[in-house]
Amino acid sequence: MNTPTQFENIHPTIPWTNAALTQLNQFQTIANNLNTTPPTIISTHTSKSTTLPVIQITTPHLTIIIRDNFHDLNAWIQSTKPLTTPLNQIYPTHNYQWYLDQIKSCREYTYSDWTDKEINDPRILRVPRKNGNGWSLITPEQKDQWTQRMTSTEWYKKYWSSATLLVDTQSETNAKNGIPYNQHTTFHRHEHCYAEGMTHLWKETPPPYKIGTQNFIIAQDHLNNLKDLINNIK
Repeated sequence: MNTPTQFENIHPTIPWTNAALTQLNQFQTIANNLNTTPPTIISTHTSKSTTLPVIQITTPHLTIIIRDNFHDLNAWIQSTKPLTTPLNQIYPTHNYQWYLDQIKSCREYTYSDWTDKEINDPRILRVPRKNGNGWSLITPEQKDQWTQRMTSTEWYKKYWSSATLLVDTQSETNAKNGIPYNQHTTFHRHEHCYAEGMTHLWKETPPPYKIGTQNFIIAQDHLNNLKDLINNIK
């Protein structure tokens, strides 16, 4: 393992660049905010043909592993105790109308060849394309997830976006009891996490954040957002 202060000494023999040094300085600011020891380099990953560090920051209650691929920062966070931070302090919040708009966009783009009757009938798994070029096909699983869209967000990740949609705790409980999402439901978008340089460290992929978890992974588009998130759970 190498600390950032040791990193410059190994620079002549390893293809690190100034970009990596800049990232290490940024990661150091996170450690400073947590009043803990400097980050430790535990692995590497490659982005834009540049070898970059995967670092670990440790506090009495948290182990934080971070990588930055220039597009966003991905952090795997482990806690010694269950976390109780509300979802709206971890993820951006979207309202019910936003969710309906996502459904509308998916309906108009993915299922444009289907009538409402056809898309809502579980027995119909293909229809002729409107342009006359073959068939528009759908699997039974896809049809089920679409018809369950008012009590489940599974359709969103599998057939519309790479992100996962989480809902507030009460709405999640209601949905399990068959109560549809409504104007009181809040939605939280968990972006897809790129974890090269981390995957060898875990037995299975860490899940998105949820209240009570002690282990989760998250993507943030800016260093300051990651700092805020860590401050909310520390």
